[in-house]
Amino acid sequence: MGSLTPKERIYYMDTGKELDRWPIMLFHGTVATRLLGLSYRECQQTSDYLARREIEFYRRFACDNVSIEYGLWALPQTLGTVFNFVEDSAPLIKEYAMSHIDEVDRLNFEDLSFNKDKRQQQVFQAIEKVQETIGHEVICDFDLMGPFSTAISIIPMQEMMRSLRKSPAKVHQLLQAITDCLLAMIDHFSVLEINYGLTDSVASNDLIGPTQFDEFAAPYLKQLVDRIHFHGRKVNLHMCGNISPSLESIGHLGLDWLSIDQKMNLMEVKQRIGDQVGLQGNVDPINAFLYGQPPAIQTEIERVYEQGCDSPKGFCLAPGCSIPLRTPFENIEFFMEVAQKIYLKDK
Repeated sequence: MGSLTPKERIYYMDTGKELDRWPIMLFHGTVATRLLGLSYRECQQTSDYLARREIEFYRRFACDNVSIEYGLWALPQTLGTVFNFVEDSAPLIKEYAMSHIDEVDRLNFEDLSFNKDKRQQQVFQAIEKVQETIGHEVICDFDLMGPFSTAISIIPMQEMMRSLRKSPAKVHQLLQAITDCLLAMIDHFSVLEINYGLTDSVASNDLIGPTQFDEFAAPYLKQLVDRIHFHGRKVNLHMCGNISPSLESIGHLGLDWLSIDQKMNLMEVKQRIGDQVGLQGNVDPINAFLYGQPPAIQTEIERVYEQGCDSPKGFCLAPGCSIPLRTPFENIEFFMEVAQKIYLKDK
C-alpha cells in the first residue's frame, strides 16, 4: 500500500513533503532466509543468496529497507577468532583471536583490505545485485558492526572489561585499528548508492557506564559517522538494551537515525534527543512478531506510533531488534497491513 517508493518516502520525510504513510523498517536478515528455503548459514555463503534474500523479502512484504551485512564474525575471523558456524543463527565463538589485551600488537589487520577480504567482495557483489534489481525503488544499506562490539569478538568480554581499567591505552589501540578497517570499507563501498547501518549493542549501558561509553565507544562511532557523511551517505545506529544514561552522548554523534529496542521508552528518547536524530523503533520483536496474535500486534503498533510519530527529526516504525527466525510470515503480513493503514486513518 502506498503510492511512493521507499526512496521517495524517505526523501519526502527529509524534505517535509506530504507522505502517503510513515516509513516501515523491518530488520529481517535472519527470518528472510526462510523465503529461500535456506538456513541462515547457507544464506551467508554466496552473494547471490544474500541478494535474493533481500529482493524476495522486499517484494513480498513491501518494507522500506533492504540491507546486506558484513557480519559480526567476518572481521574477527580474519584476525584469528575461530567460530562455530551453526545452521540457524549467527556463528558462535570457539576461540578468541587473543586472550590478553597485550596481544593486540601481533594482530595482522592487512588482510582486511578489500583485495584480500573475500567477505567484503561477496557483500559488494550482493549489493550490486540488489541495486540492479530493485535499486530504482529502494536504497540498500551496508550494515557494519561497531568497533566496541567487534572487539568483544576478538578478546573475551571479561578481559576487555578488565582492560578498560587496567590497560586503556591498549584498548584504544585495538579500537582504533578496528575503526581504521571500517573507515577503509566505508571509503570503498561509498562508490555504490548505499546508506549505512551501524550496530554497537555491546556498548550499551547494560554493559558499560556512560563515562566508559564516552571514552571507548563514542569517539570511534563518531569517526565512522563523519566518514559516512563525508561521502554524502546516511547512517543509522542500532543499539540494543538500555542506553538512557548515554542518550545525550549518542545525540551528539551526528547520526541521521537512531534505532532503539523495546527496553527503552520511546517517548523519553524523543523528548531528550528527538530534535537531533530521527528515531526508529521499537516494536517488541518477541511478543509482537514471534508470538503475537493480531490484537496484540495492533496494540503494539498503536503504542509505538502514539509515542514516536511526532518526533521532530522524523520517525520510522521498526522492531526493537531483528525479527526472530521462526516468526510466522502471517504475523509480518498482518504487521505491515496494520502499520500502513494507521497513517491513512489518522489523515
